[in-house]
Amino acid sequence: MIIPKPMNQEARPGAFQLSQRTRVYLAMQEDDRRGKWIGQQLSLRLGLEHPGCIWLGSISRATLPAGTIVIIIDPSEESLGAEGYWMTVEREMVTLCASGYEGAYFATESLIQLATPRAEATDGNGRKRSIPCVRIKDQPRYPWRGLMIDSARHFQDVPLIKSWIDRMASLKINRFHWHLTDDEAWRIEIDKYPRLTELAAWRTEGGQRYGGFYTKDQAREIVSYANARGITVIPEIEMPGHCNAALYAYPHLSCCGRPLKIGHEGWNAYTQVEGRLPFCVGRDATLEFIKDVLREVAEVFDSPYIHVGGDERPAGVWSECPHCNERMRRAGLANEDELHVWFMSQIADFVSDELKRVSIGWAEKLDIGMPENQIIQGWHAGQSDKVISAGRQTINSTHEWVYLDYPWSLSGQEAKPKWMPVLPLRKVYEFEPAGDTAGGAGSGLLLGSEAPIWTEFITTQEELQQHVMPRLAALSEVLWSASKDRDYNDFKRRLLRLGGRSPAVISPVVTGSLAKRVFQVGNKSQDALKA
Repeated sequence: MIIPKPMNQEARPGAFQLSQRTRVYLAMQEDDRRGKWIGQQLSLRLGLEHPGCIWLGSISRATLPAGTIVIIIDPSEESLGAEGYWMTVEREMVTLCASGYEGAYFATESLIQLATPRAEATDGNGRKRSIPCVRIKDQPRYPWRGLMIDSARHFQDVPLIKSWIDRMASLKINRFHWHLTDDEAWRIEIDKYPRLTELAAWRTEGGQRYGGFYTKDQAREIVSYANARGITVIPEIEMPGHCNAALYAYPHLSCCGRPLKIGHEGWNAYTQVEGRLPFCVGRDATLEFIKDVLREVAEVFDSPYIHVGGDERPAGVWSECPHCNERMRRAGLANEDELHVWFMSQIADFVSDELKRVSIGWAEKLDIGMPENQIIQGWHAGQSDKVISAGRQTINSTHEWVYLDYPWSLSGQEAKPKWMPVLPLRKVYEFEPAGDTAGGAGSGLLLGSEAPIWTEFITTQEELQQHVMPRLAALSEVLWSASKDRDYNDFKRRLLRLGGRSPAVISPVVTGSLAKRVFQVGNKSQDALKA
């Protein structure tokens, strides 16, 4: 009935009737504003006649009227962990219990799914809606369950980002990795370097000016919106490669120090390989620029993590640069690869020592070394296994299994580059993050996984939806539910149920005066579900 599938669930006879008398009660600290917000949101999304909540206080649960929903936050329920919960749906009462805020919120997401596909308290014919009686105890398999959205190649406005946060929350995806800078554009406001958004956030595409950026206030708004839904926002600032947008704005940070040549159509780096440049890490000004940027980013994003990129540096540039050669000489480094690890280590130390955060980097040059105090995100087969073998923490995003910009069927492959493999729904569902090092999950070194959606070839919201859903739903089950309980046919049945009569792409939208949960079907979800 629920995606992702709960750890333990037991169906019971009967159903809880939603009606005009249904009210939400809260059993938690009376000054818990976040807990109150959960109760209010649940009332709204269920379409209750009284869309609010009541503090339980000293009232005994035994004396509560029939038709009551109770949300309990009890820190003594330590066995549930931070995100776990238990739920009991009985004929007269629904009880949701968690040890903390995130678990309570995810419990309401499960209850909402049990109440789908209609959000109203009646079905439109005067018949009262019901929630099937069930007992659930649930908690996640992995602590890191992520979606990465690339806003650099193509831009998504604030309402669109919020809509994706809603989708993530409905599937208990708890990490939003936000790719904000790349060769094509710089998307986050930095006060000390205004040219990053005055120039680098824009380009010519299809003969028209294209682009956009997020102000600091908008980014804070996104962070707050996500945090309320149990999601941590992790910003990514790419370095030392994937930085042509920054070099266009500030050419003195490149090895040549000269302005980049931009044609009449602007920089089109996702089809143009020639001309890609790295930051000049031999210049002290480059390190100061990056540290300045990261300081401002850390002021906006409250995440314990900052992603600093680290992959696909254009080769052969540093070895021709007198500044970089001098840096290598002084640091006792033999080649560009060693300089790469040196530079990423400098940034990791800065993030750890000054910003008091943990840096994340894409796996690169693992045989040369890995920066200390950094989580390594693997994206090629075997990389996360190698990181775990070295006793380090990793996120396994092996591209053949979780890159959602890849086509989901052979018919979709026609519009993609030939090097992109087909990634059907079933393959995502069969992904095993632990790979060859199954012990990594129990050791805490394998944090989980994350699905990137790169937007070089995804230009519209419709394309974004078709690529992400329902494959993100499949990954959510891989990361939340026990591997022994995975059943692809059962997953598809639940996916169909959540979408009504048609194959579902889970897509919450807001309609009317109340924020009611409804479901839409993507144009190509039939194809995606068959794949």
